[in-house]
Amino acid sequence: MNRKQAIAKLKTIVGPKLGYHEPRNALDAEGRAEQREIARSLRVEECALRTALDERRAELLSDPVYVDLRTRLNAKKAEADKAQARSHRKPIQVGKQGEVFFHILADGDTWAEIVEKMTKEAKP
Repeated sequence: MNRKQAIAKLKTIVGPKLGYHEPRNALDAEGRAEQREIARSLRVEECALRTALDERRAELLSDPVYVDLRTRLNAKKAEADKAQARSHRKPIQVGKQGEVFFHILADGDTWAEIVEKMTKEAKP
């Protein structure tokens, strides 16, 4: 069965919304088997490194200076992340309500600013 015949058959099974993708860098069966063997050997090395890392982490977590620094760092990072997020939020957001998400099309400080943004985007 060639590609065209397979697509026609699948279209009768799936319907008119059939979609497909043929990745250019996909491997054949032999290449995939070879990559699985490479991955297995790399996973053994990864496991050994993970064990060493976990042992070192246990040492660090028993050090009170490290624990204090880590706690303070996490608190400051959380504060900075919150301030950064708030700095991007504008008081008015206009968009479309999808089935699950609200898709923002424009946001701004005033309604006039939003109308101007939407007008610019609407023009080709």
